[in-house]
Amino acid sequence: MGTGVCVHLNKDFSTALSHYRDYLKLPFKWEPFDVQGDFSVSRGDFFILHNSMPEDLRTMDALKQLHQHPKFCAMPIIFVSEELSPEAKVLLEEEEFVWPVSLPFDSAKFIKVLKEVHKFIKDNVKLLNTRTKIQKAINEKSYQDASKLLETIEKSYPSPFHGLLLKGEILLGLGKPKEALKAVQKAIASKHETMDAQGLLARIYLANGDDEAYEATMESMTQKAELQLKNLIHWGQVYVEQGETKKSLSVYDKAMQEDPDNVEVQEGYLAANLISGKKEAAQKILENSSQGIQLARICNLKGIAIANKGGYRAAEKLYKNAMSFLPNQEVEHKLWYNLGLCLKKEGDLERSVTMFKNSAASAPKSFEKASEQIKDVQKKIEEAIELEEKSKIKASGPLNYGKMGK
Repeated sequence: MGTGVCVHLNKDFSTALSHYRDYLKLPFKWEPFDVQGDFSVSRGDFFILHNSMPEDLRTMDALKQLHQHPKFCAMPIIFVSEELSPEAKVLLEEEEFVWPVSLPFDSAKFIKVLKEVHKFIKDNVKLLNTRTKIQKAINEKSYQDASKLLETIEKSYPSPFHGLLLKGEILLGLGKPKEALKAVQKAIASKHETMDAQGLLARIYLANGDDEAYEATMESMTQKAELQLKNLIHWGQVYVEQGETKKSLSVYDKAMQEDPDNVEVQEGYLAANLISGKKEAAQKILENSSQGIQLARICNLKGIAIANKGGYRAAEKLYKNAMSFLPNQEVEHKLWYNLGLCLKKEGDLERSVTMFKNSAASAPKSFEKASEQIKDVQKKIEEAIELEEKSKIKASGPLNYGKMGK
């Protein structure tokens, strides 16, 4: 019976897994991860990583560390997470022996993945054990042993890309940087540049004495190191759209600590504070902004993005709270107009008319959109009333004249 070694699982998920195992009589047991634990792919063991805080890349870091560990590098990983940010997806796509499971949790899909992982281990246990021995040899700098072991599984390696990177690593250790470079370049040509591939390339260029290529590669890696900040910005916006403003503020707090002068971070943090009703904090962000944030533009763009994801209430709070200290009253009508659109999409027609009227009252004569919306919404209200009246008549049924005459 294999063991699902649990990493970063929260209490609710751990409880759910226990229930599934007991109720469905799954041939697995769950145990928390311990680096000293006696886990082995030979016994069918695998990892379950729960990305419970997707705004934080610590679970991605844990995954990377497991794949570099001489004991655990070839143990399959079931990676449970909400849809990742584009930045985190790049990191996950770099890894081998990983089976993603999306949240919200679907037990049927999870059981299917469990079976796939179990079958993969059973069919490839010899190869996975050899991969583990290779990593142990690399860590001990026994590159000749690692090379001989790789020869036995190279042709059948599940991921040619990762097999070539492994070959490049070993060749570099053997003092053959030119051959290592060919292996890594072939790997990149078969897939794409990854952080692992670039890191290995940088070391190869350094060994070859190619300072220019080394510096260019390191500069590219530095740009990729911004993934953490971009991931925080992504989840700050996602939490705003989901109406989880406390989470959003917490995420943007971290982003501000990493790069307080980043305009995208400042704008997201400002919007999150406005939605939360924290006007004083929003005012400080405006005053301290090094780029001169344009409040109306932010509210328009952020509000539209939030409303398009169904966060009408959050968009409404953003617009209303922003109006209290708009630096330029000439754009106020646009915010009223967009607020009206939010309420209209939500189905709150009566209130949307009020917002469109406020927009029309503060807008220049050339701005005719608000008046057009007022007519359109009023027409929809009249149609809704008429439909409701017809429904009432229909529900009452035909009059029974026979009974009336008795």
